Amino acid sequence: MGTHNPLEMDNVVRPKTRDRGICFLHLPKTAGSFVVACFEERYGAENCAPFIEGHLVKSISTGTADPIAADFISAHASFHTLSIAGVRQRFDLFTILRDPVDRLVSHMNWMDRYNHRDRRQELRQLPKAHLTLLEQLKSADCHDVDSMRRFFHLDDLTKAQFLLNMQTGMVMDCIRKDILSIAALSQLPNEAIRKRLRKFRFVGQVQEFNDLFLAQTGFDPADLGDGVNKTHQGRFSRTPELERFCQPYVQADKRLLTICKAERAKGNLNDLVID
Repeated sequence: MGTHNPLEMDNVVRPKTRDRGICFLHLPKTAGSFVVACFEERYGAENCAPFIEGHLVKSISTGTADPIAADFISAHASFHTLSIAGVRQRFDLFTILRDPVDRLVSHMNWMDRYNHRDRRQELRQLPKAHLTLLEQLKSADCHDVDSMRRFFHLDDLTKAQFLLNMQTGMVMDCIRKDILSIAALSQLPNEAIRKRLRKFRFVGQVQEFNDLFLAQTGFDPADLGDGVNKTHQGRFSRTPELERFCQPYVQADKRLLTICKAERAKGNLNDLVID
């Protein structure tokens, strides 16, 4: 896949009415739909373009995607992808972190939906490697020690891509198709993580985002109610058995969250300007 110079891609996506737009780097299962609803409430849905990761990938690989104009955008895309797509030239970047074990459980439940009868048509369209992971997930029991030991045995790249320290991998420059690059996330120096966090206009947990949004706009995100970004209920929960064996999958993400909390407490991180 070819890539294009970000200096040549500044029209791939651009603000619609503002000098600089806002881009949400959407880490999977971190209240993304809720964040989108907050900005649609504030800016108007017509000025928002959520979930544009496909557009960015097409732009990077071919340079032919039609331009998007929006004041708020979101994408399941890494910091690296957003950089080479030219997004950071015109948009202030922010992201939300989540407790790594809670995020992992939520992601497992989200993936497990494909094992349900009403998703079989979608299931048949997935790559073979994904089907193998879903078969393992289907037989996993979060209350059984041996089952959790088997499931969290790192035996293929797809499992690493979907589950292994995903938050750190997307915030830092991890090559998700390279299992060695994913494994190396645990070896990143703390200072490298601090420097990356400072490049965001905001990085924190969802309650900190809520407080910031309320303080700047007067709109309380809690008023959106429970219907937005409703947690997918499923078979998996945060059991002692799951927590015991998932630790290698969340080690780097735990460190990322710890560093983020410490840097916010010291006042070393930026705060997003919403209005």
